[in-house]
Amino acid sequence: MKKEYTFYFDETYHTRKITEKNKIFDLKDNVEFYVGCYIGSCEWDKIKNDIIKLENDYKEKQHIPTEAELKTKTLIKANQLPFGVCSLKDNTVDFYTKLLQILNGKVKIHLSILNKQEYLIKTVLPNCSWFENYGVNYKAFIYSFTKFVITHPHYKIIDILISKEKDRQKRRKIIRILEKHLDKISDIDKKHDEKMAVSTMINIFYNLPMHFNNNFPLPWDYSMSSMLFFGFIKELKLPVEKIYIDEEKNTVEATKKYFSNVEAIKSNENIQIRMCDWIVGLISRLILSYSQNYRTIPVEIDLSETIHILPNDFFKFTPETDKLMRLLYKVFILQQEGYWSTAGSIYNDGATEFYTFLRYKNFCEENNTPPTSDEFNIYLGEEQQYVFSQFI
Repeated sequence: MKKEYTFYFDETYHTRKITEKNKIFDLKDNVEFYVGCYIGSCEWDKIKNDIIKLENDYKEKQHIPTEAELKTKTLIKANQLPFGVCSLKDNTVDFYTKLLQILNGKVKIHLSILNKQEYLIKTVLPNCSWFENYGVNYKAFIYSFTKFVITHPHYKIIDILISKEKDRQKRRKIIRILEKHLDKISDIDKKHDEKMAVSTMINIFYNLPMHFNNNFPLPWDYSMSSMLFFGFIKELKLPVEKIYIDEEKNTVEATKKYFSNVEAIKSNENIQIRMCDWIVGLISRLILSYSQNYRTIPVEIDLSETIHILPNDFFKFTPETDKLMRLLYKVFILQQEGYWSTAGSIYNDGATEFYTFLRYKNFCEENNTPPTSDEFNIYLGEEQQYVFSQFI
């Protein structure tokens, strides 16, 4: 008989409602993605005290009051990760290294990474069946269109989608933007794949009688994360004894649709919930660190032959950050057994960047070669092409 698992859950960059603020797409903290984190074990009795000791030791060293709750925002200050792991402070590196050593080989982790802009786009546009009835590969289209919207925010396509204009006017505006962009990149060799994608999107918007739904403000769909976690549990056939959710009524109710043994609990009363906050906080901030660097490409550079790559500062590892990277690789790649271990939106380049970085760093270590920006960019490009090819 399999031992039963108890899971704990926390989330970050949570937007309860996506709104139209002063005719500008409004997201909390201007972060385009949400991350939910379930961590489960059948050995909490063995590891709980180690986590409590780690927390107490950190508080003592940092002169944090014993009764204070240790949160991610204390471990990692806002905007503290301009260069990923390499920009973490020494005490934070030490904390997460010890935490991952405690968890390594003893827990199951599920991450749901959901793109809020894709969620909005899929809600505003017709559903999957409608597109496929017209012979359109829905996943490939949603990936391409969401990527275009996010990569080129200056076109303000989201504002068009959520406007009160008629369907025909919206389609015309989007087509004009796509055609204008296609003309700008027509002579750029490195934009071959993008030219193909933009041409396909133009044909779809031009030829299909598309209706745009107006659903603003748009409530967050709390069932997405719990549904993905349900797929993870079924895939690994894990017997679940109990699921504890950090106090969020909507998340608790959504999880109860898939599991009967769900209970809300306060983070200041439970070390495992705080541990989920530390883990989801680190992963989400690393994803944000990579994605922000790629999303802040000046238009004049993006519309040229220049290839944007991560700065060299992302690859200036110390022996301490090397050790942390090895543990991240073990816990989030080697230990992740299932297809559903990390799941989420169709467009999920942020997660791809994070996991590719871990794999690339491990490859360099195994082959005793220094990591470089240029080589990582090649790795990342190949991985993104592979992800897109799976939709086709």
